This record gives sequence, structure tokens and C-alpha cells, in this order.
Amino acid sequence: MASRDLAESLLPGGGGDSAAAASSDSHDEYEERAYDSDDKVSISISDSDAEADGGGAPSRPPFSWRKLWRFTGPGFLMCIAFLDPGNLEGDLQAGAASGYQLLWLLLWATVMGALIQLLSARLGVATGKHLAELCREEYPPWATRALWAMTELALVGADIQEVIGSAIAIKILSGGTVPLWGGVVITALDCFIFLFLENYGVRKLEAFFAVLIATMALSFAVMFGETKPSGKELLIGLVVPKLSSKTIKQAVGIVGCIIMPHNVFLHSALVQSRKIDTNKKSRVQEAVYYYNIESILALIVSFFINICVTTVFAKGFYGTEQAGNIGLENAGQYLQEKYGTAFFPILYIWAIGLLASGQSSTITGTYAGQFVMGGFLNLRLKKWLRAMITRSFAIIPTMIVALFFDTEDPTMDVLNEALNVLQSIQIPFALIPLITLVSKEQVMGSFVVGPITKAEACSMRCAVASGGAVLGLTASGGGDAMASSRDPYQGEFPETIEEYLHHGTMKCIAFNRTGTLLAAGCSNGSCVIWDFETRGLAREFRDKDCTAPITSVSWSRYGHRLLASATDKSLTLWDVPTGEKIARITLQQTPLRASLQPVSPTPSICLACPLSSAPLLVDLNTGSTTVLPVSVSENGNPPAPNPRNKFADGTPPFTPTAATFDKHGDLIYVGNSKGEILIVDSKTIQVHAVIPIPGGTVVKDIVLSRDGQYLLTNSNDRVIRVYKNILPVKGSGEEIRNISSNSNGYGSHYDKLKANGASCLILSCELSDAITKIQWKTPCFSGNGEWIVGASANKGEHRLQIWDQTGRLVKILDGPKEALIDLAWHPVEPTIATVSVTGFVYIWAKEHVENWSAFAPDFVELEENEEYVEREDEFDLNPREEEAEEVVIDENAEIDIETYEKNAVFSDVEDSVDEVVFLPAIPSPDAPDEQPEKCLGSSSKLEDSNHSGSPSSMDAVQNGQAVPQASSPMEVDNSTAEDPAEGPNSKRKRRLSVKGLELQQSEKGKKPATKNKSNGKSTKSSAKQMESANGNSSAFDDEATEDDEVNIDS
Repeated sequence: MASRDLAESLLPGGGGDSAAAASSDSHDEYEERAYDSDDKVSISISDSDAEADGGGAPSRPPFSWRKLWRFTGPGFLMCIAFLDPGNLEGDLQAGAASGYQLLWLLLWATVMGALIQLLSARLGVATGKHLAELCREEYPPWATRALWAMTELALVGADIQEVIGSAIAIKILSGGTVPLWGGVVITALDCFIFLFLENYGVRKLEAFFAVLIATMALSFAVMFGETKPSGKELLIGLVVPKLSSKTIKQAVGIVGCIIMPHNVFLHSALVQSRKIDTNKKSRVQEAVYYYNIESILALIVSFFINICVTTVFAKGFYGTEQAGNIGLENAGQYLQEKYGTAFFPILYIWAIGLLASGQSSTITGTYAGQFVMGGFLNLRLKKWLRAMITRSFAIIPTMIVALFFDTEDPTMDVLNEALNVLQSIQIPFALIPLITLVSKEQVMGSFVVGPITKAEACSMRCAVASGGAVLGLTASGGGDAMASSRDPYQGEFPETIEEYLHHGTMKCIAFNRTGTLLAAGCSNGSCVIWDFETRGLAREFRDKDCTAPITSVSWSRYGHRLLASATDKSLTLWDVPTGEKIARITLQQTPLRASLQPVSPTPSICLACPLSSAPLLVDLNTGSTTVLPVSVSENGNPPAPNPRNKFADGTPPFTPTAATFDKHGDLIYVGNSKGEILIVDSKTIQVHAVIPIPGGTVVKDIVLSRDGQYLLTNSNDRVIRVYKNILPVKGSGEEIRNISSNSNGYGSHYDKLKANGASCLILSCELSDAITKIQWKTPCFSGNGEWIVGASANKGEHRLQIWDQTGRLVKILDGPKEALIDLAWHPVEPTIATVSVTGFVYIWAKEHVENWSAFAPDFVELEENEEYVEREDEFDLNPREEEAEEVVIDENAEIDIETYEKNAVFSDVEDSVDEVVFLPAIPSPDAPDEQPEKCLGSSSKLEDSNHSGSPSSMDAVQNGQAVPQASSPMEVDNSTAEDPAEGPNSKRKRRLSVKGLELQQSEKGKKPATKNKSNGKSTKSSAKQMESANGNSSAFDDEATEDDEVNIDS
């Protein structure tokens, strides 16, 4: 914007104008104007135009390509706000999080933005003033200052994204040589580029922006061609509206980053760069006409670029583990890893487009800031001074952000998303004045908008304001309130026991990665695999050398291996497809938990957590073990082991230590008896970080979510704590080594480790039962990490409690009166499998409502009975009408029963890896007449049974033949329930319908009481005979009480 200094502003003509002219225009000379007369682009007038301007009714001159070219420019500067780094951030996150589902919203957001920008251009052309100037004239001073403050706030938020985006691009193109703050400094100097170009005229400045837009279009078009997104999915996404609760933040963020508040003020000023005689209606009509065409063409280009970015990331990262971590800084690296090309690295293609986006948007941001400040405050300052003031408003907070968030990529992405939310909340402060002014005839004259346009604009204003309010409430503390009203009724978590599985006495369970197979360890040392789709038994592994109860089972990443730990101190590795034993080694202590290294398809390294010693890394091929550190001294050296089976800090023996791999096996998280989480490098076995747990009590369980984003601990203080993992999911080992090497200046080594821990994990929430203060066992995450489930450790209680990520309790599930010893949440479905002390595996799922009309397309359900009236010809036979077209079936065609369609959730699996997803299953028919009574009622009101778990006792542990602590999956062993079902008679029982339950209850009521008693006696005597016949019962059987007798056949 061109304005003279204070001395020259009194006489715009430099003192050569007449005094009369100066006196007549004295009022206008002291007011701010978007462009001086000398800076405006003149529009040539043809003879036909002059004739049209003569007498008669005013009319718009005929269309001219030459005039369209002269008017072209402001619309393309305006469309840059649709292409800034904030938009790219919203596009890539929308594509990665929701695939092609939000393309329709991107389309309609662009349409809404076009309508707003056309109104803004109409306002500027018809009045000869931009929106900020009109607000100053039409509103009282307090409202003017409030609008200016809100607009400046929106400008600062947009400028932070734009400058950070440019700085990230400079960092990528420099190979990391220029840090983020250095890129901010370089980008801040673009205001001088703006001043330099403006001295050469408006058209030169517009040409510069055209080059930047062309660079963006070319870069992202090349990316689109390299990744080859699905055209069919793209068209469906544009046409079919889809919106889920998981993508609401990305959806409203798209609206916020497309419709920018400061852009409304900018466009109304840009259109004044052409010389238009506002006293002639035909000239104003002509300008509005050409500006409309030019703006629509510019927005089509911006929509094409946004579509390219969204579809590229939808094709490459939707449903992958990177979807939740991707942002501006790491997007190029992820693209390079997935689509690296030999011609030109896609990383640099992305960086070039990002740099063009950042540079163009920062300059237009400076431009808009000058218009806003000058219009609202009526300041007439020199160009360089106003540019410096405007730039300072954004550069100072941006520099703080760059210095603070330089190494915290996930937090930076959260910040960018929050800034998009801020834009959507600020939109009404620009829309309300715009719609109000264009609807006032005193302001617009004959160019006031009609009632239809006004109604459309008001409806759009309400929709955008509502969306911004919803997202603002979700992003702030009010989001918890929204979640609290939504989760209990629409949450994807189980509600009732659907059925149960029975094969011997199962002790522990684990799903494979895709949830199609369920492995279980039994009390006789065998392992079984259930096909979870058909609930059929697919495999049974028996080792003649192992007859002790299994304590844990663990799958390899692709399902080829199954690791089982047992109370006889053994670890056994099985080959799942063939059923052969690969390796078996014996440790010095009983392993409570064992897990395979998570990345390798055929791992030979496992992590074992023994009962009374530190965690071990075990090589199953050689049998060698590596002891992991469980505590750190002040000098950084791990304390020496105590020969009396005590830890060096004096804690008593038989205190378990929990440990788990991270998602890619680079790090090991160890929870010790002092209430600390140690982060250990799995390669160097070096402790890099320590996170003290509030309370400082023994850590019994430590579990990582499947996506690697969250970690939970279960401590003896009866609290489950959830931590947010701020390390990158991939490359976490290298990242923590960098953090450790850069942290210096601490008083002791332990202080340094605690400082490192603060950069790795952040406490998210604490979960507990404030009323009963119960102990928890086997807590875990849902498959998507959205929910946390914990089981009660009370004797004889089969209770589950489910919380959301905010720590709010959303569901309590009550099962049969049997102690629960293990549980697992299905990786994909809202299904939980739990193991009771009786050896049954209960399947919890959502309540299924029968829809009988689905069995017949022509079936219609009636609310009440209706009289049936038979038609005269209803049952007449017409051979021609009844004649059905025969379907030709090729009986010799081969049917593929092995190839399966991949789930998008597991698309990160390499195509070259042959994953074990299904196994041939032995059919097992339903047996509803043998359904145990304890499962016949609802999940919260199940009938009582005669068996309850005996309490666990750490003092009873002796050489692997005792009951471990309450949180272990080997809590109680009932000899009465163990042997009768051992062998081939595996059962899968489905829950009866309500009608079936009523019939069964009525039949039971008709049976004589003597028969019930005789059945009970015979069952009890048979159970005693089987118990006496069991000659090889373990030490667990000796501690079973009379209450532990189980009637299996009931």
C-alpha cells in the first residue's frame, strides 16, 4: 500500500496543486487510503465503452480479454491465503487422518470462501474504501478497536504458521544446516522484498506472486503424479459427504484455514489498485464483473493445489502408523521414505512448494497487516515504518515459538492445529461486519446485495460460527464436557458378554496384530490358537518337556512365531504355520511376562520379566541373557546386584519389575520398585532417561499402546497413570540419543536423566477408583488407543472399568463372580477377551440388536397389526413372469480362498512380508443348551456361581510352583477345573437370545427339585473323582479351597 510520509501527506501532489484543490479535499487528505492515485493501474476505455457511458441507462461494456488481463492480479494475491502453510498443514493432516473423506468439505469450504471474497471485492469496488476503513466510519470507537484487536490476533496466528512453514522449508533445503530460528530470521526479511517490489509498481508485485503460485502448483502437481492417488476415491470423496467424530477437529480446521479473517480485509483493499470511476455505475459494474471472474479462476487454482496435497497424503499415509504423527516438518521425510524418486527427491519437491507457500503468504500477510492497521487506526506512516511495525507483531511471537519448539515436532503439529482452530473462531469477527455493510443501502448504494445473497451469507456465517464454537469447545477444557456427553452412548467399547471359549484351563491370552487369531496358554503347559472370526480351534502346541502352567504368550509382528513362558522357568518359541518347536531355554527365575522383539518377522530376541530379578534380554538361539538396569545411581553407573536376592536399594525379594519394548524395539521402558520409568537403549543397554512416578511405589505393569503414542503404568498405590509419548514413533532410539548428548550443565547424572525424561514422556491423566480404592490388574489400551481398560484385582470379582483419554470413567462391566486373571482388547473391534480362574475366556462385545427385516428385502416391519386384504390375482400363476433368468456358473473356475483384502489400519505392513492372518480351524458347533448359568443374564447382573478365585500370595512363591502377585496372569489354579476338559473337547458357547433365556428358565422351573439335587451331587462326586485321579497336579492344586470347585458341565 502506498502512503507518503507525514510531511508530504498534507500535499499529495508535492506542493504543486492549487490551494482550492487542497482545500476541497482537505478531509480526504488526512485519511488513510489503500493506494495513492499514482500507484493505481489504469484501465483503458474503448470507443464502445465511451458510448456506453454516454446518455441513456448505464450498462456494462462488452467482455474483453484485454480488460480481464488488466483486472487480473488482486484475486491471485487473495488466493494465496488459501495456500499458506497453515492450509498445507490442514490438508496433509486431513488426508492422513481421514483419507479422501473430507474432500467434499474442502470443496464446499472453497465455495464458501469464494462467496465471501466476492462480497469483499464488491464492497471495495462499490465504495472505494476497504473493509477496515468502513468499520472505522460505521462503528463506534470501542467496537472499532475490538475488531482491530481480533483481526490482529488472527493475523498473528496466521503469520506464525506462515513464517514457521518457510523456516521449515529453508531447514529442509539446507540439509538441516539452518536451524528453525535461523529460517525465521531469513523469512522476516521478506518485508524488504515486498517494499522493493512495490517501488516498481503493483503489476510487478503481482507478477512475483504469480511465479510463486506457479511454483506451488508445479511442485504439488509433480507430487500428485508421483504418488498416483485413486481417481475413483477422489471423486467419491468430493461427492459423498462423510464425517466421523474422530475427524471433527480436522474438519473444522479445514474451514478455519480456508476462510481466513484477514483475507476478507485484504481483498477489499486489493481491488482498489485499479483506477475505477465510482461515479459511473457502468464502470463499477464492469469492475465487479471482471473481479468476479478473476477471483473464481484464482480460487480454482488454489483448490487444485489443496486437492493435490490432501490426496497425496491420503494415498500414502491414511491408516498407517505415521498418520497421527505427520506434520509440516516431518512430512517431507515421510514422503521421501515412501515415494523417493531417482529423478529428483520428493523431499525437496515438497520443500520448494512449502517455501513458495510460506514466502508468498508472509508477504501478503504484511500487506494485509498494513491495510488493517491503517484502516482501523487511520495511521499515515511511511511504508518501511509501517512494514516494520506490522512485521514485529508476528515475528516476535514466531521467534519465541521457533526457539521453544525447535525439537518438539509433535507439539509443533498440535500448535499448528490449534492455530487453525483460532482462525475458525475469529471468522465471525470479519464476516459479521462484511455482511452487515454489503447489506446497507447507505453504504453500497445501488450495489447493495439482494435478499437471496444476504440469506446465503447469513446462513454461511451461522454455520461457520457454530463450527468454530464447537471446535473451540472441543480444543479447550469444554472438550471434556462434550466427550462426557458423547462417550457413554456412542463410544466404541464393549457392553456385554457375547459368548465364551473353553479349552482346558486357559491362563493367559494375546491377539495377533490383526486380531484374527487369539492365542491362549493353558495350565497343562500347552498353547492353543483360536480363529477369532469363526471361534474355532486352529492350533494346539504341546511340549512334552513342559507341563507347567503358561504365564504369558506373545506373537511376533507378522504372526509367524509364538513365544510362551511357563512357571517351570522356561521360554518356548513355536513356529505357528507348522506347529513345530523352534527353541526352548530355561532361565534362573520364573518369567511372568515375555514378549518378542516387535519389528523382525522371525525374531530370536525376547524381553523377559522374571518374578524376582531384573528384566532380561534373551537370545532364543544361543540362550544368552543380558540383564537390564532397573535403577540408576548418582554417578550414572547401575548398582551392583545384591547376592542375597535383594536389590541394591534394599527392596525386598520377589518384587517384580515390568518392562516393554517400544513400537519398533529401539527402546525398552522399564518400571522399577522405586516408582520410576527407565528408558533403556535396547542396543547399548544404556539408561538415557528417568521419569519419576508420583507416589514412588512399585510399578506392577507397564504397557504401550499399539500406535506407540501412549504408555501406561499400574502401581501399588492403586493408580493407573497414562503418559503421552512425545518421542517420534520411528527413530526413537536416535532421537533419545540426541537428547542425551545435548543435555549438559546438570549437577548430577541423575538430574540429567530426569531432564531427558521430561522430553520423552508427559503425564496425561491418572485413573483410579476414588471410592473403593481397589487394586488393578492387566490394564491395557484399546486398539486405537482411545480407551483404557483395567480389571479389578479383588477376589471373586470379574469387573472391568473403561476410561477415555481424558481420565473420565465411561463404562463399568460386571461379569461372573470369578476372579479375572488376564484380558486383551481386540486390535480393531470394540471387543475384549477376559480370562477367569476357571479357565474360561469370555468375549465382551457391543450389544447386538436383531434386525429381522434385513433377511428379506421386501419385508416391512409394522408398528401394529393390520388387516390383510388378499388381491384377486395375488396367487395367480403366470409362467412368463415367474420365469427367472438362469445364472451361468463356471463350475471349473478356481476360487481363491487365500488372498484377503488388507485392512487400512494395517497398511504399514510391507508387501513382501507374508503375514499369517488365518489358520485352518476345527469347526465347533454352538451348544446353547450347555450355556453356563453365569452367562445367561446381562453383563452387569450375572447370576452367582460357586467358584471364586483364591487370593494370590507373594510369600507362597517357591521355585516356580506358586501363585505370583495379583497382577500376574497366573493368579489362581483350580485342579477341579483343569483336567476334565483337557484334551480335544474344546467348546465355544454363544449367548442365548432373550426368548431363549425365557424358555430355558421356564423349563428349569418345571423340573422337580429332587432331580436338581441329584445332578448337583453327581457332578460334585464326579469332580472329586477326577481330582483324585489327577496324579501330577502342581503346587497350585494344593492351595485350592473347597470354594474353588467348578461345575464345568453346568
